[in-house]
Amino acid sequence: MRTIVRYLLLCLLLICFGAAEAQLWQNVQGGCSGEVRAFLPDSARNLMYVVGSFQWAGNVQGRSVATWDGSNWGPIGGGTGDTLNAFWSPPILSIVRFQDDLFVGGTMGYMEGNRAIKFLSRWDGSQWNACGNPTSAAQLSVTDGRLFAMGGFDSIGGRPIKYLAQWDGLEWQPFGHPLQFSFGGRIGSSEFYKGEYYFAGNFNHPDGYKEIIRWDGANWRTVGSGVRNGSLIDIKVYRGQLFVGGEFHAGDGNPASYLMAWDGNQWYDPFPQVQYTTQVKDLEIINDELYIVGNHAVWDGTQFRGLYNLAKYDGQEFCSFGGDYLWTTSITGFKNELYVSTGHVINPFGDDSLFPNGRDTVNFIAKWIGGDSTDICISQPVRVQDPAWTQNPTISLYPNPTNSSFTLTLPPNTSTCTLKIHDITGREVAPAHTYRAVDPPVDVAHLSAGLYFVEVRVKDRVEVVKLVKE
Repeated sequence: MRTIVRYLLLCLLLICFGAAEAQLWQNVQGGCSGEVRAFLPDSARNLMYVVGSFQWAGNVQGRSVATWDGSNWGPIGGGTGDTLNAFWSPPILSIVRFQDDLFVGGTMGYMEGNRAIKFLSRWDGSQWNACGNPTSAAQLSVTDGRLFAMGGFDSIGGRPIKYLAQWDGLEWQPFGHPLQFSFGGRIGSSEFYKGEYYFAGNFNHPDGYKEIIRWDGANWRTVGSGVRNGSLIDIKVYRGQLFVGGEFHAGDGNPASYLMAWDGNQWYDPFPQVQYTTQVKDLEIINDELYIVGNHAVWDGTQFRGLYNLAKYDGQEFCSFGGDYLWTTSITGFKNELYVSTGHVINPFGDDSLFPNGRDTVNFIAKWIGGDSTDICISQPVRVQDPAWTQNPTISLYPNPTNSSFTLTLPPNTSTCTLKIHDITGREVAPAHTYRAVDPPVDVAHLSAGLYFVEVRVKDRVEVVKLVKE
């Protein structure tokens, strides 16, 4: 049933946006024979590294790791698994370059048939080597000039180091004070923000760390109230804000679902006019723009438009592009072109389609050839950190979620505003009226449970704030 619904949605999208979206994606020389999990563009070597769980990349036997130079695929050693087994290559989940060596991490049991290599490996230019053999899969990240291995492991390098380790050039060392999460847990991504190291994943700690923690150089600290009842997949610093994406919901007390931001002091909804409907799977900064991977709809002032899968934000405009056809999981930029990892997609729609070659097949990786084409853009939907915002903070409302009423917090020296409320279909459920800072809370007890948009106008400034009615 779900497949039928998505097919009908796809048909509707093609009817509505087919002319604009025609011929925007291209096969990457045959693609890969299995999932692509991560990219590493390397401009110094004029290569892009591609890892995942595949046997073939184009006509090259990559075995879960391969290179792409813009025209041709190439291998890196023997790849993962047993080199005698032509049908099985355990997945690589991440790849980074550090101190001129390549490091890969994943659930692979061994590289090039070497069973002494488990979950982590280092390529020295000629062969894959063991690199700590953690007790379970590891994600890798280079943050602020440091190489981190993250995951749910109990030891690495033969030492009882849990969840997080730092590479010193020879071996893995602990980072920060030892961590002990409740009921296991894992770390999957990292960032450096305002002088502190942030780590995110799926974990809880008795001291209040919920899915994200930060290290200030001496102690672990909470990040506000953390992320409630969810998990984080990726985090990225952009324009003075820390964006986080994953699986979480506004109904659990978070300011937004699937994507939100931290300004160093509080969590907030960065794009009030955008409604994400599935987990945000990847955040990448490409050519000084923030790219976001996740299904979403966009409020155009009168109604929601979508569904879309890809978006980019340049500090001024949030633009959705690419439709919802490829079910993207990650994105990268290489040689001024965009590449995405996706599924095995056979285009059924003939020549008038998203693909330039008619009934083309995209095998787990696709290249965007749509240039600056976008589906919809909205202007300045999110604050960026600057003195004006510090002096004149954004409008907020509380409690949110609510089951009866809410109160607005207006900027300093502001006593009145114009307020109206829309439901998710764009229908006006509370007509425009004047709201004063001294007024009692706004009564919404009569509204059905669900998501609403509170439109607030202060002089010539308009903000849209999401409201969850329980």
